[in-house]
Amino acid sequence: MTGTTERSEGMKIMERKYKCANGVIERTRYAVADNATPRGKRKKGNTSFRKQEANNNSAVRRAARILNCNYGHDNGLLLTLDYHDAALDRLIGKLGEENQKTLHALRLPVGKVGTWKTPEKAKLQKLEERADRAMDALKDAAEPELTNWIRRIRRKTGAELKILSVTSDMDGQTGEIVRVHHHVVLAVGGNADANSISWDLLRSEWKNGCVDIQQLRNQRDYTPIASYLLRQVRHKADAKKYRVSRGMVMPEISEREVLSHAEIKAPAGAVVVERSEFSVETVTQYIRYIPKEIAYRNNDGRNAMDEREKTATVCRESIAMTDKRR
Repeated sequence: MTGTTERSEGMKIMERKYKCANGVIERTRYAVADNATPRGKRKKGNTSFRKQEANNNSAVRRAARILNCNYGHDNGLLLTLDYHDAALDRLIGKLGEENQKTLHALRLPVGKVGTWKTPEKAKLQKLEERADRAMDALKDAAEPELTNWIRRIRRKTGAELKILSVTSDMDGQTGEIVRVHHHVVLAVGGNADANSISWDLLRSEWKNGCVDIQQLRNQRDYTPIASYLLRQVRHKADAKKYRVSRGMVMPEISEREVLSHAEIKAPAGAVVVERSEFSVETVTQYIRYIPKEIAYRNNDGRNAMDEREKTATVCRESIAMTDKRR
């Protein structure tokens, strides 16, 4: 088989292209049957681990497209909202007795509430099933707190806010349980910049703990931010990993049929940020790149640094700053 092998009989190869408002391009190829029909109703909770991983990658890419279409250094803020002891105790008090006992068993008591820490492995295995239910219940109790905060900000500013939010109770690096908290990517609609909304107001209207605020870094592709946020979300069957407000700009999507298995080529001069491994036996392909005219655009007209290196560096710095302040 060669790189220009024609499609198999009864199958066709489709290419879908996403163009984000900031210029980031994604192209993916996949095979479908000529007589393909919509799939039947899927049984909830019956998803394999391999499919879960694929779903997670898809969720990261969907979130990244929203970030790339709606946020930038000029208008975007990244916030972390946490819970102090009294607020956490109040949330736990809303849960049933079994969930309360499980949550307290998952942490080493220090004072009334304590600090979160993964218990010994043997104990954790016994608690695992109950722990998932209890942590899910705690996240469900925390969601209205975030919703009410957003409503207060909207009411007091009268501004059109674009918001992507994640509620997390897991360390994205280690998988350990951590105290529940929220990440919010926020922008004011229109042409307003990040300083058009009071940072003091954002902090004062959150009554449950501290608020860390950072202006989004000036990077061409926000996929690393999407990946960082969603790594902190525990898997829950059929549950959404993030929430978005209405009125988001979405990427331009086009689709066409292609007649060969050839590798997807980025335009000359484009910076390829991510590419799946290519094999002539595999129809499925994915590539994300930044066109030359955007990747090397700089205020002084000189070539920008390698976008892959820059994006990775900026993301590592953002993550380190966020983790340090939490």
